[in-house]
Amino acid sequence: MNPTQTMSLPIESAPMRKASKSSRPAPANVAAVQLEVPLLIATLERVFPIRIAFGSELIVGRGPNADLRLTDPKIAPRHLALRATPDGALEVEDLKSRNGTLLNDVQLSDKSQARVGDQISIGDSVLLVLHAVVPPKRPVKILSAPELDERLAAESERARRFRRPYSLLLLRSAALGSAGGEELAQSLSLLVDPACVWGTFGPLVRALLCPEMTGEELASLRGKLGAALGAEGHQFSIGYASFPADGVDADGVLESALIRLSGPDPARGGANEETVFLDSVMVRLVSLVERLARGDAPVLFQGERGSGKGTLARILHQRSGRSAGPFARVAGTALSSPALEGDLFGRDRGALSGAEPARFGTLETAAGGTVFIEEIGELPLATQAKLAQALERRAAARLGSEQVYKVDVRIAAATEEDLGRLVRDGKFREDLQSRLSAQTVLVPPLRDRTSEIVALAELFLARCRRVFGRPRLSLSPEARAALLRYSWPGNVRELKNAIERASLTSETDEIRLEALPPTLAKEAAGGDPSALAGRVDLRSSLKVAERDAFLKTLALTRWNVTEAAKRLGLPRRTVIYRMSRLGLRRPTR
Repeated sequence: MNPTQTMSLPIESAPMRKASKSSRPAPANVAAVQLEVPLLIATLERVFPIRIAFGSELIVGRGPNADLRLTDPKIAPRHLALRATPDGALEVEDLKSRNGTLLNDVQLSDKSQARVGDQISIGDSVLLVLHAVVPPKRPVKILSAPELDERLAAESERARRFRRPYSLLLLRSAALGSAGGEELAQSLSLLVDPACVWGTFGPLVRALLCPEMTGEELASLRGKLGAALGAEGHQFSIGYASFPADGVDADGVLESALIRLSGPDPARGGANEETVFLDSVMVRLVSLVERLARGDAPVLFQGERGSGKGTLARILHQRSGRSAGPFARVAGTALSSPALEGDLFGRDRGALSGAEPARFGTLETAAGGTVFIEEIGELPLATQAKLAQALERRAAARLGSEQVYKVDVRIAAATEEDLGRLVRDGKFREDLQSRLSAQTVLVPPLRDRTSEIVALAELFLARCRRVFGRPRLSLSPEARAALLRYSWPGNVRELKNAIERASLTSETDEIRLEALPPTLAKEAAGGDPSALAGRVDLRSSLKVAERDAFLKTLALTRWNVTEAAKRLGLPRRTVIYRMSRLGLRRPTR
């Protein structure tokens, strides 16, 4: 038995054995690289690290012939064999011990390979695999910020189209910006599925985009990355989100990841959403929502993604008689119809595959409160039928059960689609559409609310000052101009993400144009700042002219909307929408 390296163990130990002759020789090009697999040993007495060198075998047990002796009566004299393979992996074999060996809480029945972050349990002791130091096969490609944005948008579109999962992880650590940052990124890449893509999100932030990764798989990856960084003594924070649970589009997923990266705001409760309403149309919309809150009928919020439909839905809940009850969100873009129905209505044990446990549905757990269904236009037709029936009967049943429970919730829903058109196309049920559209709130996009852009940016920046510990953060004049010039296809959510991103990436306390997201900075660079005021003035002038034309026509028809629509040559629905946008309301008698 020949020692391969000197190990200073806090308990009695023996040198490690060389691997059997069947082991492959080390590749010639890595002869100068020291390969080893580090582990963290946690017993009832203490915690300590060890390292297993390439080509070595380590026998763990409580007997005198064990290489690593642990004084645990539940451990056999020769309990476990650990072998470091030439490629840096760790082979685990239970040596027919009486109490057995668990790998990630699964009983070992044969040889198995442990990966970084895996947990090996024997008796009352735990061995945690940290990271393997192996020669890089090839440099890890890290996408630039513009490339990352494009890939995230494309992946989000693919996931929505095919109802497939994906996950986004943001990793923030000062070590990523240090001299050894590239080496650290290389070692972390060993923990990650090759299908995942690394990207730059800021000087100290890396993004990891993983197609086909579910929330459960993401949780496992977070644990592995955290264990590896913690073992090296690095301070870090991780933001994460999965589609569709944490967002129904790219901006929503990114927003959830940024919120988790920054952590809770100590100056605010986590349930309250930040916003301001300065535009006259939005002020009237909030007033309308507050009036609708007095009733209990469903309310439909229609508008572009990120325009504030969720915020208005929360205001509806907070101003209603159900404000003391829960406010629950359900994404209509679930990966499958059975999974969505299980979330919404609940399911009995074994209702889907025979193994999953029973669970309460949102319509049960949110009793006495409000259920907000995002992207309701994407609900499968079968789910629409069950929801329409539940709203009519005020009762529903879990999947796999005939037992009916009372439905005591108010439904608020959001869509960017015209549900009437979806009904005509056979993609939405008319009975559900008629129930939802009776009280419809049309939410204008942020580009039509220019008076709110800078105010919202300052609101989000104030939160970043507190959360990121940068009290002197401010927006430069060119950054403010860029915010006003940008078209904001992602609306308020995109603005919030942009400010949080700039707060993370800005190397100075004054956020300049280069710290803004690439698409925003590019669009701003393509414009003439002196033309900004002209464009805003033109839009304002057109708005005033349109308002005057509507007022004159409505006055001539004594506020008969149907007659006014005929005179204006517009559909009645368009006239109602434009009246809401222009803040026009029938005068009180």
